[in-house]
Amino acid sequence: MTINDLFEVVGNSFEKESNVIFKENWLANKIRKDAKDVFSMVLDEEMYNVKGAPGEGRWATIPWFGIINKKYSTTFQNGFYVVYLFSSDYKTIYLCLSQGITDTYKGILGERDNNISKVVSYWRRELNTYKNIFSTNNISLLKTANITNKVKKVIQDYEKVNICSIKYEISQLPNVETMLDDLSQMLVVYEELNSKLINGSYRNTIEFILSKETIEINKDEEKAEYTYLDNVSISCLVNSPTIDLIPKIKSNGKSAKVNYEEQAKISKRTGYEGELFAFEFEKKRLRVSSQLEAYVDKIEHVSVSKGDGLGYDILSYELDPDTEKVRERYIEVKSTKGGRDSPFYLSLNELLASKEKGEQYHIYRVYELYQDAKLYVVSGDMEYTLNLLPINYLAGPR
Repeated sequence: MTINDLFEVVGNSFEKESNVIFKENWLANKIRKDAKDVFSMVLDEEMYNVKGAPGEGRWATIPWFGIINKKYSTTFQNGFYVVYLFSSDYKTIYLCLSQGITDTYKGILGERDNNISKVVSYWRRELNTYKNIFSTNNISLLKTANITNKVKKVIQDYEKVNICSIKYEISQLPNVETMLDDLSQMLVVYEELNSKLINGSYRNTIEFILSKETIEINKDEEKAEYTYLDNVSISCLVNSPTIDLIPKIKSNGKSAKVNYEEQAKISKRTGYEGELFAFEFEKKRLRVSSQLEAYVDKIEHVSVSKGDGLGYDILSYELDPDTEKVRERYIEVKSTKGGRDSPFYLSLNELLASKEKGEQYHIYRVYELYQDAKLYVVSGDMEYTLNLLPINYLAGPR
């Protein structure tokens, strides 16, 4: 039996069989027993647990097949895992990177659904290997109306915890090779996530994410709090330096305890206030151009209005050098209290955005923030305009 055979049997038979006795039902047994055999072509059984779930003691409204790394969790009620979820009409199935709910958020302060949303958003920003392969659009599992509110809530929970996914129609499944390749790709994303867990703990990681995400910056503070913005002018722009990226500091062999919450708090405030500086600079830059002055009020701080997953922080405007027509300008802000020669970090998402936007993409490097702040600009495809030194790798045994 192939993965396609299993999904087609479940999709075509589950509605009928779920109306008969659950115990010892042939389809329930097939879902439970055939899952390991079907997925063994892709999975290392020593690393992963596989579960086929037709229900527990009675039929589930939505059957599923889950894959979990034993090193990080042994139950699908907590942690992160890969799962195939059927829609409630059994006509579609989603391959998802997902997370448990029952135990994962137990005892964590804050409203559960809000916490789930923050964790999902965090991983969509931090993970790189899913991009251009899997979707972050909402999954739609609820396709039938005649279900109880309790069951409806369970289905909606499945939808909420989805990080990324791909959708298949049961009547038009791709060939087996494509299905297994998609699963292999999803496992790469899953292991990227596992590699970024703090101390290998989903619990520590979620607590860190929520502490990071709940650090609030009061955007209505008194202007006196941001006196450094009073000195923003066109003269703040300087030429970009050449920065040597070769590390000069060797490890002293001693470990250091990292205060993740404090680190996140400082980094987030510096980043936000650097964006304010760049935003003010943009308004000054547009005002000195007769063609751009009318666009000053259209500049948008998109990392605030739309979130920071776009690969840039500010949407502004510039003139096309060939046509002199106004076009959009995409600005990613990198801020530091340090000097001009301080290097900065670039995410894969930002690198891909620079490739997509081309010469309309600009990094504004704000330095000596809170002192005599200045900035320089680097433009275009950052693979060619920056010196890049890889400091983290997604890795696995050869």
